[in-house]
Amino acid sequence: SYNRTIGNPSQANGYRLATGFANGKHVDSYGGGVCQVSSTLYNAVVYANLDIVSRANHSLPVAYVPASRDATVYYGGVDFKFKNNRKYPIKIAFLGGIVGFTIIINAFKIIKIRLSKKDMFCYIDIFLKNKKATVKAFIDSGNMLKEPIGGAPVIVVESDSLKDIFPEIILKNIEKIIGGDYENMISELEKKEYISKFRIIPFSSLGNENAILLGFKADKVKISKDENEYIYTNAVIGIYDKKLSKYNEYSALVGLEMFEDGEEIA
Repeated sequence: SYNRTIGNPSQANGYRLATGFANGKHVDSYGGGVCQVSSTLYNAVVYANLDIVSRANHSLPVAYVPASRDATVYYGGVDFKFKNNRKYPIKIAFLGGIVGFTIIINAFKIIKIRLSKKDMFCYIDIFLKNKKATVKAFIDSGNMLKEPIGGAPVIVVESDSLKDIFPEIILKNIEKIIGGDYENMISELEKKEYISKFRIIPFSSLGNENAILLGFKADKVKISKDENEYIYTNAVIGIYDKKLSKYNEYSALVGLEMFEDGEEIA
């Protein structure tokens, strides 16, 4: 139960006035906006294939998630509830940025790898043009990004971690490149070597349902977890120009399916 977990979003509990819905109208209410959190959680639950017990949509369209992807809540009335249908506990963590809520499964087996609550990380070697960048990645059950044309999985990596394999001028001008405005800042050689590698990756995040990542197809990706290694030749790297971890614990996000579909070499 979302309401039971969060409690009453009242003035006495520190909530402020913000816009909400009542009787089909926009009104100011204490705790207005909490449905952005419940809606984000609802989407994470859907992606994690957990059981939905109770969920209702708003009386009016909302801007922060696509149509039919919202979950309204009202303390003492409408609630969002879901059931853990796994045989092991789950943890809900807020990661921020493009990740939103992600449901972290703390006790599951991926091929031959067993991940625990404190062991949700791996290392990734990204190969491009005979160069290599190594990043520490968080294994994110909520990362289901796909390259829209070929359907290749997307590994999200902070731009600062790609300096060893990508020209700095490209990494510092991501938005201009997405907009096609790169003629005067990239050399002809760089255009020839890198432009053909670029991919445009649409994604949704809290409050921004039409965002775009600039990505590139890596020549090869090697994922290392404990004594296991997996090779991918079809992975796309999404370049993220902000921080993924508040405390710099990791600089990349990789989805669970990468462990299931990659070629195991160890």
